[in-house]
Amino acid sequence: MWIPAQLAAVHLCDAHYVTDAAKYISVLLLSLRTMLQLELPHINVLSKIDLIGNYGDLDFNLDFYTEVQDLSYLENSLSTSLSPRFQALNLAMISLIEDYNLVGFETLAVEDKSSMLHLTHAIDRATGYVFVPRPSNASSTNTSKNPQPEGTIDESHKPFSAQPNEYALFSSAAGPLKNTLMNMAGGGSAGTKFAEAKDVYDVRDVQERWLDAKDAWDAFEKREWRREGEKVRDEVARAKAMENEGRKPDPERGRGAK
Repeated sequence: MWIPAQLAAVHLCDAHYVTDAAKYISVLLLSLRTMLQLELPHINVLSKIDLIGNYGDLDFNLDFYTEVQDLSYLENSLSTSLSPRFQALNLAMISLIEDYNLVGFETLAVEDKSSMLHLTHAIDRATGYVFVPRPSNASSTNTSKNPQPEGTIDESHKPFSAQPNEYALFSSAAGPLKNTLMNMAGGGSAGTKFAEAKDVYDVRDVQERWLDAKDAWDAFEKREWRREGEKVRDEVARAKAMENEGRKPDPERGRGAK
């Protein structure tokens, strides 16, 4: 049976390979060959990015490896780790990768929600998938319980191909993209003002979260999780108290700012 589906190839590589120049070149060659062999939209991913700090320091910033910048800077590292007789071969492989100029990487920490949402959105872009929410039910007596997301433009009378929708550009079926790191640090409201959000999960944020200030962010997240758990516990206790009193709990109550 034919199923209308858009397929994409997602190639996962362990992030710790970037800590060694020779292994990084090997991963680049493998990724390039996979992209050339599979006739599908392709996403290369450096997975387990949250563990990369356990394998030593990087010679360059993380964006050097994800964007596959000037690989000639790796020549010294390759020369020290391999025999000098392989120097010409190293240069040939670097030249091959740069001539194709196809390989790039996303990052993934599977237990981090913002990282997973960012990868989901990248796959959506690769397959041409655009999530457009249904318009609010105009016949409903109370539309405030089902509002249009901010950035949605209701022009449902037009064909789908002609409906502008900023919300769809920065969201997926899993929900709107938010710059979790910026919001945690109080750095802005990215993810709510879609017109101003260009890349809501920059690789520099990834480096700060998992390399430069990992311990500080871990401590901050634990405090946020504890605060969120206390909020859920209070809401459950409030609901039980109201149930004992014979009243129905209001789901809108207690949804204030965190």
